[in-house]
Amino acid sequence: MCWKGDAVSGGMAMVDASLILDAIVAVSIAAGALFTIYQLRIMARDRQTEFIMRVGEFVCAKDFMGTICKIWESKSQDAKGLETEVSYAELSRVADYFEGISGLARRGLVKEELVLEAYSLDVLWEKMKPWIVELRKEYPYLWTTFEDLAKKSTHVPWRQRAEEVKEV
Repeated sequence: MCWKGDAVSGGMAMVDASLILDAIVAVSIAAGALFTIYQLRIMARDRQTEFIMRVGEFVCAKDFMGTICKIWESKSQDAKGLETEVSYAELSRVADYFEGISGLARRGLVKEELVLEAYSLDVLWEKMKPWIVELRKEYPYLWTTFEDLAKKSTHVPWRQRAEEVKEV
């Protein structure tokens, strides 16, 4: 009888060790999955930051920045006047660029807040608006994503703070 009892207690020890090992494996798999998800989120954030930095290199290029400066400094209030100060090709290039960035933000591929904080879209939009509105007579949906994001640009917290400081 003693022998049967020893076999049973030894069998229980084997089952307990097997269950413990199974539990350790399950916890390890779950921990690995959580760690992978965490790393993927960090990679996505890093990818967005890298994208904005690389795009910044393009925007800061002498010819592109020169075009933006010409648009900002323009005294023109109408489409024809703006097009005499800044060429059609340059205006299109700037509008296309900001349409593309705005589209990426709309689709969540780049955080909208990053784009809004990186660029003064509202100022640029107001300068280009007469020219774009004129072109929309022929092409109604031209650069609408740029316009939509530019309208949100006035609500960026740092801009609101800058307005408060101006008032003081």
